[in-house]
Amino acid sequence: MRRLFIGIVAAALMGFTVPAGADHQFAHRKPSGPAPKQFAADFAPPLDSEWKWEIGGFGGTARGTPLNYNPVILVHGQAYDHAFWSAGAEVPPSIMNVRNYLKSQGYSDQEVWAFSYNGAGCMNTSGCGTNNETNVPDFFAFMQAVMEYTGSAKVDVVAHSLGVTIVRKSIQTHPELLGQIEDLVLAAGANHGTSSCRGNETFWFGCDEIVPGSQWLADLNSWDPAGEGDETPGPIRYMTIYDPVADNFFVNAGIYDDTKSPRLTGANNNELPGALHLPLARGQAALRLWVPFIKSNNNVVQSSTATSEEGRASIGSLAVGGPPFLPTLGLVLVAIAIAILVPNRRVIRQ
Repeated sequence: MRRLFIGIVAAALMGFTVPAGADHQFAHRKPSGPAPKQFAADFAPPLDSEWKWEIGGFGGTARGTPLNYNPVILVHGQAYDHAFWSAGAEVPPSIMNVRNYLKSQGYSDQEVWAFSYNGAGCMNTSGCGTNNETNVPDFFAFMQAVMEYTGSAKVDVVAHSLGVTIVRKSIQTHPELLGQIEDLVLAAGANHGTSSCRGNETFWFGCDEIVPGSQWLADLNSWDPAGEGDETPGPIRYMTIYDPVADNFFVNAGIYDDTKSPRLTGANNNELPGALHLPLARGQAALRLWVPFIKSNNNVVQSSTATSEEGRASIGSLAVGGPPFLPTLGLVLVAIAIAILVPNRRVIRQ
């Protein structure tokens, strides 16, 4: 009854009869605007696929900055934006400022990135929300932009809640990500659904996708491109973090028990007893799990050909017309050829 009441209230708040926008299947409110941009001055964020705003977030220092670690991309959950990762007290064991924590562990701003899908104005409110499919293009475009900007061959990704299934769906949609993501941390994700969505499939954001037993989840969890027989296609290393008791996003009530929904076969699965939904991604105990996990497998490879604007210009000249000296060399060779052939033609005429 409590879930039904929440669903009815949510429908009223969101305007159940309002036509859905863009690729959303169900009614929703447009966010208040684009999320703030806290990127390096020379980083150009891609456009949000739905609202056509520049994607907000943080990260970067300058193109060409040397890397000590793979860039980390942080992906928030439903009803939040990138501020999820830079808010909160820094006094254990409360919610931590993840951005600052990573920097305290040796990461630079060039190596710590976050982005906002679905704009701003959604910080822990029910007034706007989104689903998985709508945000796959945004994650993919942002990740490619970060790799191009940093010159990194791979990235690490840390996702929470709805961000978990967005990232997993992005990998299924763009299998090339299997070779671009080195480590993937998935905290409190509805990988096998949440009973909070039962009865709310037609009017709560994304519930048609992540209700237990949905065809959407069945397709996602059966995708096995290399025939490895698990839910974690390689060569990515996977870690999941969940709590089967305290996380009230998942339900254990009678015949329904989806408290272990975040687990994935083939992953490094970790229970954090007593952790609520948000601290499973940004609590002290969670950070002590996933930060060493991504740091211990740090095979950073940085391109040497796209590390500056000058380098990119040089690459462009090679692609269009070859090295700048070639036109001059060509003229010299033509002149030599004429000098040789013209006298020979005179001899023939004689």
